[in-house]
Amino acid sequence: MARRRWRAQAARPDFVLVARDPKVIAAAHDAASRLPQATEVDLVSAAEALSLLVGPGRPPRHLVLEGDLAQGPLLTAARDRFSGTDVVIVTRPGEAPPTGLRSAPAEGSRLAAALALPAPAVQLPSSDPADLAAGLARGEITVRFQPMVRLAD
Repeated sequence: MARRRWRAQAARPDFVLVARDPKVIAAAHDAASRLPQATEVDLVSAAEALSLLVGPGRPPRHLVLEGDLAQGPLLTAARDRFSGTDVVIVTRPGEAPPTGLRSAPAEGSRLAAALALPAPAVQLPSSDPADLAAGLARGEITVRFQPMVRLAD
């Protein structure tokens, strides 16, 4: 009798793309093929990308966002330097990228180069209360909840 194995979670994608523009989609596929570990590009919605970034399990290695789709909670999650995800915003000529994130035009070689850059160093905040208040006001501080459970419970 054959048995089926139940998998708790499907494999997580390594290269996630949130885009509508065919030029951006083509550039992302070209960039993925140029990376040292060429991976398949998963085209997802902003809500799916957010779930992959903050949900359980390993986050994607690369996230590429079309400029006008990088907003709201997804943009906040993309700015989290502790996630381990390389995030690049694809911008149009004359468009300014969101602060704190790398950007590149919709060209495969330049997008791959932006993804290959080392992640910026994480600077820990000072213990000065004024700095803490300023960080809170700018939305730079996030709260994370990790429940502590036992299987027996």
